[in-house]
Amino acid sequence: MKKSPQSYLVILTYLLLLCQVNPLCAQSPAMLPEKHYTDENGLPQNSVKFIAPGKNGYIWMGTENGVVRFDGKYFRIFNTVNLKLQSARINYLFSDQSLQLHAITEDEAVIDIGDGTATTRYWPWLTPASLLEHFLLNDRNNAFAASGLPNYFKGLVPLTEYLVPGNADTIYAIARNTITLQKGQHILEQVEFKYTDRLSFFFFEKELFYLDTCSGTLFGFDHLKPVPRQVTGDITTNKYWNTYRNKLQLYWNAAAGQLFFYLDNALYQVTQLPNGSFHTTLLLAGIDLKLMDIGSIYYNPTAARLFMGSRRYGLYTYTKKIFSTFAHGGADPVQYAQVHYGPNTVLTPAGNIHFADTTRKSIPMPALKNIFVSDKYNLEIDHRHHIWYKKDTRLYELDSACSSILNAYTFPSFITYIYADQHERLWIGKGNGELLYLKDGILHPYLQLPDRIAPLVMGKDGTLWIGTVKGLWYCPAGSRHAIRVPGLENKPIKSIKAVNTNEIWISTYGFGFYLFDGHRLTTFPLDKQNFLSVVHCVVPDEYGYIWLTTNKGLFQASKQDLLDYARWPEKYHLFYLYYARESGFNTNEFNGGCGPCSLTLEDGRISLPSMNGFVLLSPQQKLYDLPGKPLHLDAITVDGKTYSDYDTVWLQHQFKQLTVEFSTPYYGNDYNLQMEYALVTDYKDTAWLSVPDNHILAFSALPSGPHALLIRKLNGFGYGNYAYRNLVIMVAPAYYETAWFKILLVNLGLLLIFLYFSLRMYFLKKRNIELDQYAQTRTRELAASESKLREQMLMQEKLVAAISHDIKTPMRYLLYGAERMIDKELAADQMKEEAGIIYDTSYRMYFLLDNLISYIKTNLKGSTVDMEQIDLLYLVEEKIAIFAPIATTKQTTIHNEIPIGMLVRSNLMILGIIIHNLLDNAVKHTVDGDIRLAATTRGQRVHITISDTGDGFQPEVLAWLQREAGLEDASLSATKLIPYGIGLAMVLELIRLLKGQLYVQSIPGKGASLTISIAI
Repeated sequence: MKKSPQSYLVILTYLLLLCQVNPLCAQSPAMLPEKHYTDENGLPQNSVKFIAPGKNGYIWMGTENGVVRFDGKYFRIFNTVNLKLQSARINYLFSDQSLQLHAITEDEAVIDIGDGTATTRYWPWLTPASLLEHFLLNDRNNAFAASGLPNYFKGLVPLTEYLVPGNADTIYAIARNTITLQKGQHILEQVEFKYTDRLSFFFFEKELFYLDTCSGTLFGFDHLKPVPRQVTGDITTNKYWNTYRNKLQLYWNAAAGQLFFYLDNALYQVTQLPNGSFHTTLLLAGIDLKLMDIGSIYYNPTAARLFMGSRRYGLYTYTKKIFSTFAHGGADPVQYAQVHYGPNTVLTPAGNIHFADTTRKSIPMPALKNIFVSDKYNLEIDHRHHIWYKKDTRLYELDSACSSILNAYTFPSFITYIYADQHERLWIGKGNGELLYLKDGILHPYLQLPDRIAPLVMGKDGTLWIGTVKGLWYCPAGSRHAIRVPGLENKPIKSIKAVNTNEIWISTYGFGFYLFDGHRLTTFPLDKQNFLSVVHCVVPDEYGYIWLTTNKGLFQASKQDLLDYARWPEKYHLFYLYYARESGFNTNEFNGGCGPCSLTLEDGRISLPSMNGFVLLSPQQKLYDLPGKPLHLDAITVDGKTYSDYDTVWLQHQFKQLTVEFSTPYYGNDYNLQMEYALVTDYKDTAWLSVPDNHILAFSALPSGPHALLIRKLNGFGYGNYAYRNLVIMVAPAYYETAWFKILLVNLGLLLIFLYFSLRMYFLKKRNIELDQYAQTRTRELAASESKLREQMLMQEKLVAAISHDIKTPMRYLLYGAERMIDKELAADQMKEEAGIIYDTSYRMYFLLDNLISYIKTNLKGSTVDMEQIDLLYLVEEKIAIFAPIATTKQTTIHNEIPIGMLVRSNLMILGIIIHNLLDNAVKHTVDGDIRLAATTRGQRVHITISDTGDGFQPEVLAWLQREAGLEDASLSATKLIPYGIGLAMVLELIRLLKGQLYVQSIPGKGASLTISIAI
């Protein structure tokens, strides 16, 4: 923006009065102290003798207690605890031709450093990694190998030859006034050269150099010919350079190939220019390296970090001052709005001119300062270069020199925002939502919104964007109708940046930042601690980046990444690079809600307001240090046991704890390390979790089978820019998950199935047998029931026959005899005869019925027969007594020939019925004869014989009796009726119950003999 001559005159006047430049300010140090590490926060002890970078980006240090790896946050120590070493005191740290580091201990053990770890070599027969190593391990007449400068062994060992490692595995042997270049045992070149201090020789950028510390002359050896070399750069402005007080000290890092000059408490980095001269750049000033006892220095250009090792006080780190500040300190360092006011100069609402060149002091502008109270949020310059300032309800117009007030306007309500557009209008937003504009001194009402207005900006197409405390509105060019942007309702707008019609960047207070493309609103994800929830200002630069100021520091994002995220939010993972105080701020708290909220100066730098001055960033320079190094697995421990295989780990099923330690070298802000891990099992969806701050993953239980532990890290900007490290974890199956157990289980299952079916078949067979037995039993029972039923039926038939034959006929005879006695008059003897007949008939019928009843009872009992001892003589006498009267009437004599005392074990009732019926039959068929009853014993059986001299049996009766007597079962009898009386039938039945036999002998007309054979 061009200024009027008056404004430049005022500025020039103040410059002449106030601008006094200190010579050292032009070379103010570019490094800021960062951290100091000792044995209290990670080092094994406080003597850091060597510092050099490894291939993978780690920083390695040689100490009195091993080599130490530093990743920017944590130290990892390799000494006697985890290496096979007798002593961990490091005497040398050097690199070979492949830039791999090696360390040698005081007992000449070699430690090889590579791929983030260290291993030992104790065996002398292994080929040395370099010629230097060969000389270090094979002393040749007090030859002393260079380890860098300053040298730890200066004055401690006898020195006859100084060995400086050269290029292509060569060695420069510095002897007394001679320099010899050799490779192996072959001498390549030799030259005479007088020197005062052989420890001032060093090898740098493929060439041997010598610094005469007395005269300050630097010699380079081109094919061993000394050639004076010029020194340029910042050191030449040091007041002691090339003076008698020039006490230049060399810091040569042989392992890292770096050189530093130290003069008058100032440290300079040395680089070689194409013409061979040395160029120096000031790194630190006002620092006493001797007091700090610094012995080794390394500068990491990628991370812009300086590492200095002390012999007594540990490790010091410094970081490059990426950003600068101005207008800070003083009574009121809080800054908000700013406008251009000359080259690299800004004017603030407080009425001060500040210079981005920090060597100049601020200039007060009385006209503005006199009206300033506390409102720092708005300041505008219109097309006439007039300056506009608001204060409560008043609006002031000042001239371009800011020397006088031209106009003052008073409004009935508070002014919240002013904005000068490209159409010579000054827009005025108010607390009541009213929007007006001022043009040519005339105030024009424009529209009314429901909420307080701030901020305002007009796009290149003329669209007016209006921010309020409850959302964003816009008015298309030429329209007075405000359209609300959906999705931002009730969100307080902090800033608006209209790049073009389709690219509107919006920041809010508490809700993050957004992009509106005219149709769609994109909400961007926040950082891991939600610092981006409050974004004061969105600042695009010309190099493809977006800068975001917050209350917790400054964020840098790739503009292309943000635009791609707006298109594919589900596929894109955004990376935000974070800057904090150590990068050069005075405070992490930036300011916003002002207009303008950022300012691009004439030299391209961007000025951002903060709570302590303005912060300057130079987007044209490479400001960022990205975490782009690979991931490295440091240790895998399972239940206290460390594994050496970092690709696959085999675990027992019941392991207690698995820990995986990993690292990545990064020396920037830890907040930029965005690492996640996922444990993938059975190719299921991957769920990514944040890695703990200590970079240690612990697992206490995992199911059996293969698992893939995936660790990833965002390397920086760009799509899919990840570094991955994978580890396969094989968890042994439990015994119940093994193949043999499954086979056993299958076999056991088959066996159980077999046993089940076998038992089933057994029980079915058993059941069938039981059912068969039951069926047989039931069949037998049914058969028995049937037999019994047949017997009962037979009994009924017999009873019917008996009643018909033996009872019905006598009863008819009794009726007939009684009728004769009633109807006819009979003589006394006839009457007596008839009465005797009736008596005899009734008597027989009585005993017949009595025997019949006993027989029926016997049949009802079935086959159960109770046995007892029977006096056979007594039983026979009892039966003879019954039939004796009848036999007497028939002139028949009954003879009892049973022996006295003969006992028979039988059933009394059954045997009585048998004898009764046989005796009755004999009495019935014997007239005027004899009946004899006799018994004899033959073995275990007794034979009872009843014989008579009566009529005997008719042949058919005798045949029937003999046939029936020969059958063991009455059911087998073919005779269903009782043709010959029930008495004989009962005898046959009852003899079978006694398991006896009946023998019959008869001669018709001469008598019959029946013998019963039963067991005694």
